[in-house]
Amino acid sequence: HKSLEHFIRANELFAASDHLAGTAMTMNNIGNVYRLIGDSKSAHLFFDESYAIYSDLNQPEGAIQALANKSALLIDVNAFDEADEVIQKAESMATASGIDSVSLLNNKGVLFTKRKDYIAAENVLNQALSAAAPESYRSIATVNASLGNLKMERGEYEQAINFFSKALEADRAADFHVGLADDLTAIGTVYYLQKKYDLALKYFRRGIKIHALFGNQEKVASIYGMMEAAAETTGVDISITRHFVDKWTAGELMESPCK
Repeated sequence: HKSLEHFIRANELFAASDHLAGTAMTMNNIGNVYRLIGDSKSAHLFFDESYAIYSDLNQPEGAIQALANKSALLIDVNAFDEADEVIQKAESMATASGIDSVSLLNNKGVLFTKRKDYIAAENVLNQALSAAAPESYRSIATVNASLGNLKMERGEYEQAINFFSKALEADRAADFHVGLADDLTAIGTVYYLQKKYDLALKYFRRGIKIHALFGNQEKVASIYGMMEAAAETTGVDISITRHFVDKWTAGELMESPCK
């Protein structure tokens, strides 16, 4: 929510000086924030607006990124056919412009995974990983997490943990806290599915704390049940974790991580 405020202010400044590229960039970022906070309708509008401005400016890289983000949003809401159309449109632009879009390839791989076309998904995600620059930690983390989800869905748990661990390492290098929380939770979930509840609990306790610190109530709620079940099975006392998670989720922080 704080990042949304900053992007809206930036958008006002770019609009005031008629800086169209800056306006398109902030529109795209505002769309990303709305997607993350669960406002898919607003996200859709901002991605379309960003795409339209980038297209008018004849800046294919920005236009492709806006389409890639829109495809991710559509996958989130299970609009798979529409997501496929957007991806194909972006792919045509990427081919014509000679652009390799890691996020577009990643989203295509995620879509294949959702449709249970696992072989195609793995091929595309490996292409995405190869296309990611070594210093693009966020891209590397995202694709590794997508590969981890693919392996988890196929029941290939050890490989899933390996990919999620690589995502965790890249998100740590990028200092991306929410990504860290998702990676930790994903590793915990794999251990939970393997009935390795002691290991699952260790990762859940780390991931849920980060989500609580950033006020992500939805993610906290999704982890809580598994964490409680793992604690009950192992007999581990998690009262201290509960105390801080409940406190932080309610916004009672001595020091805010958002500055």
